[in-house]
Amino acid sequence: MTARWVFDIERERMVWANDDALRLWSAGEIGELLARDCQRQPNLSGFSRFNWSAG
Repeated sequence: MTARWVFDIERERMVWANDDALRLWSAGEIGELLARDCQRQPNLSGFSRFNWSAG
């Protein structure tokens, strides 16, 4: 399987992750990952700095 997760860029937080993603992010359960403060984690907060554009 492949690690997959959904990150809300505007709120700077995870909103969903599969089991492989939980292992990748070293989270014991989904609630633990969703409760993390992504603004304080450099490896996650960088997502919000991307300038997303279509096309």
